[in-house]
Amino acid sequence: MGQVGYITPKKPEEVGEAAFHLFIVEDWTRFPELRRPYQIHLNGGTIEHILRKQSEQEFYLSFVAAVRERTGNKVPIMLQSIPWPKEMEKRAKEAGVTSRSSNFEVWDKDLFEIISPGKARHVGRNEWIRRMLDQVDVYGVGHVIPGFVAGVEMAQPWGFKTVKEAVRSTTEGMRFFMSHGIVVRPISWCVEALSALGGQTPPPVDYFIQIDRNWYDLLLEFDLPPQTRHPIGPGRNHYPNSAAWDMGD
Repeated sequence: MGQVGYITPKKPEEVGEAAFHLFIVEDWTRFPELRRPYQIHLNGGTIEHILRKQSEQEFYLSFVAAVRERTGNKVPIMLQSIPWPKEMEKRAKEAGVTSRSSNFEVWDKDLFEIISPGKARHVGRNEWIRRMLDQVDVYGVGHVIPGFVAGVEMAQPWGFKTVKEAVRSTTEGMRFFMSHGIVVRPISWCVEALSALGGQTPPPVDYFIQIDRNWYDLLLEFDLPPQTRHPIGPGRNHYPNSAAWDMGD
């Protein structure tokens, strides 16, 4: 992550109107090469206190309500935020959220404390995992799609020294989540110059090849759908942060 000072949140009605024109009005048959968006992805980061006199859930669900008002139930909505307690997740689904992404970042316990200190402090690793498992109960298999930042576990001086160690650790985490119906997204780590990890040497290409292969093998082993509504396979994938979806039939 780079350095962002302050971004003024958009108004719910503006987002709802944009969704209406993008999904309902726009004739995508005119531009087939652009590939029509398959879902709305709502993401604005974590709200620790109160924003616009609303809690985090109230704030996000105001956008969900605005989109549903303009598009009905025609458009899937993925909401990215911290995982909420199960009853709050149920309310989100009732409001119109169809899938959830609560990014886990890095599997190793010690590295989680270092790489994701805010998540470790405000929710905690074990509680984050428990809530993600509850999300599967609420939204169903294939509709809980957290990201791992593939490669960040090799950040120095804390991370693994070899590709073998890093691949083993991250594959262990992917196996755990995918065995519970959670379709992990291996997001390729891009070293941001202005971030706390700026200046790091990225993992070698061999690391990403192994992680993507292992992800696909686990997808088949546990008979999981690809990330919600993402096309998969050579020439079909348009997910920008990983080559994992380039594999498949």
